[in-house]
Amino acid sequence: MDILVSAILGDLVSRSASFVISKYFQQQPGIGKILQRLQSVLLRIDIIVEEAEARHITNQGMLRQLKMLR
Repeated sequence: MDILVSAILGDLVSRSASFVISKYFQQQPGIGKILQRLQSVLLRIDIIVEEAEARHITNQGMLRQLKMLR
């Protein structure tokens, strides 16, 4: 009886550990997704900078932010 309980508990612990590990790695973004997201953000920044440069901006705070983005 003790062997049966031990085997069942061992199996449950093993399955639980596998489930937790698989969930952890599913939540971690892959390097491809990170690079894709960075490219998207950089493209948006480039568009914003181009549009801002076409306007006549006099606000010093906005000009500093624009300089940082460049």
